[in-house]
Amino acid sequence: YSYSDSSGEKSSANKGQKDYWIVRTDKDGNLVWEKSYGSTGDDWFYVIRHTADDNYILGGFSNSDSSGDKSQNTWGLYDCWIIKIDTAGNKIWDKDYGGTSIDGLYSLITTTDGGFIFGGPSISGIGGNKTQPSWGAYDYWVIKTDKDGNYEWDADFGGTGNEEVFGNIFQTSDNGYMISGLSYSGIGGNKTENNLGAEQSWVVKTDSMGNFQWDKTIFTTGHDEAGFCAQSIDGCSVFVNFTSAGTGGYKSQPSWNNTDDYWIVKLNATGSIIWEKTLPIYEGYNIAIALAVDGSYIVGGNSLWLKSLTSAGVEEWSTTITSGALRCIEQTPDGGYLLGATSN
Repeated sequence: YSYSDSSGEKSSANKGQKDYWIVRTDKDGNLVWEKSYGSTGDDWFYVIRHTADDNYILGGFSNSDSSGDKSQNTWGLYDCWIIKIDTAGNKIWDKDYGGTSIDGLYSLITTTDGGFIFGGPSISGIGGNKTQPSWGAYDYWVIKTDKDGNYEWDADFGGTGNEEVFGNIFQTSDNGYMISGLSYSGIGGNKTENNLGAEQSWVVKTDSMGNFQWDKTIFTTGHDEAGFCAQSIDGCSVFVNFTSAGTGGYKSQPSWNNTDDYWIVKLNATGSIIWEKTLPIYEGYNIAIALAVDGSYIVGGNSLWLKSLTSAGVEEWSTTITSGALRCIEQTPDGGYLLGATSN
């Protein structure tokens, strides 16, 4: 998202306080076009995906009512807002999804049926598009739509405390879904295990219709932050966060520098831990993970630090490129990696 009015490489002024801003480049990073999408309020942009029909879907959340590029009023204070655009950046349609209060969108993917699933933290009760109340404070909330953005189903997952940090969602090899993030909750609601530390990583597995199958609290004795999960080619999943914990819980290695470390955990298809590894570096609160075509994992953090691990958790290489706050990693068709980061 952008606060900027027209200046530099941005050709249009914002319609409100913050707008979605999309930049398209060629394979060498040269600007092809850029466009802003917004309404009169705050429009927080978080994710873009390539669609099955060779267009793009944008996702974030908004407190704007109908104006500018937004065709629907919000249901509550903040709603999820998705926009479909063509390859030239022209808007095809937009949709608003929300409950009675605050609903965020932090993760969005295309699904095998050509539709979309997206999610974020929600504190809303029943109302609008939300069919279930929150169990505690913020819960995980996911919404499934068809290829045209029409509502199919939604599901709420939470404990009796707070799940305000939503990491991501991905589709599993059995066409279900895995949701990852953080939880302060003990046993209650959908959460079947107490935390060992204060805030712990928590993953939820659902079937293809969003019905709860199992959950896993990834125990440490410390305070965990971030929390992102990726599907691996062997049908397992790999989870990464950063933690203040030393040895204890599922963490078998002490902190490398008596402060926060990055920590990676591999889970099998039923949530049992296969291996876990403390990575001897900490570069701030931003962390990302991607799956390479050869089955290895690429983990990155601030300073555009990257580390490659095999599917068995063996370190292959690492590098630090420059300063910056890493947001995402994607592998490119030529086997390289594209990094998205913010920098001042």
